[in-house]
Amino acid sequence: MNTIITSAERELRTIGTLSDTTCRSFMTADERIRRGFEASFAFLGCPMINAPSGEAPVPVVRRVTAIRLMMLRLGIHTSDPHWSSQVLEQLIEAALQPSGAQLSDIVRALFALLPEAPPGLSDTQANLIREIGVHVVGRQRRRYAAEDFSWFAQLLIDLRSKPTAAQAYLAVYTLPPALASQCIAPIIQALHLTRFEEEVKQQLE
Repeated sequence: MNTIITSAERELRTIGTLSDTTCRSFMTADERIRRGFEASFAFLGCPMINAPSGEAPVPVVRRVTAIRLMMLRLGIHTSDPHWSSQVLEQLIEAALQPSGAQLSDIVRALFALLPEAPPGLSDTQANLIREIGVHVVGRQRRRYAAEDFSWFAQLLIDLRSKPTAAQAYLAVYTLPPALASQCIAPIIQALHLTRFEEEVKQQLE
């Protein structure tokens, strides 16, 4: 990834915001470098730059990286994320701005960040995951139903990559029931002996 995105991630991890220098670098960068990050950097406090209309879909890796940057601002990579319903709505809206954006981009970004937090699942993390689930599943029903989340189920049943408790909890609230039913064993195993185990068992019934 280019140096502007690398600098942005470093700043978000260390000070939780973007510097004026990084914003200026992004604003003056070539359109090719900015592509897919316009809404994300606006969410992060930089002046809004409209993406060119009629573009081909932005590659998924760029879309997910843009969402990951926004999530870093909320401390989602920690056990104590901080957000409001309004801010989360703004994040979801920005995440769906790039050409070709999908709801699964949000889930992919969250799935990638959750293992960075300490082991286990805090109440704050659980609250955030459930609220994101409401946005992804409940408020975007048609869009959600049209997307393929089989990649997520495959990650959960892959014996080489056991999910963390937080990742398993994310699966419970974002996977379609038909796919979740295929992943009950790894989900329950990941949440075994946590205070969320019984809640998850009921959700998966």
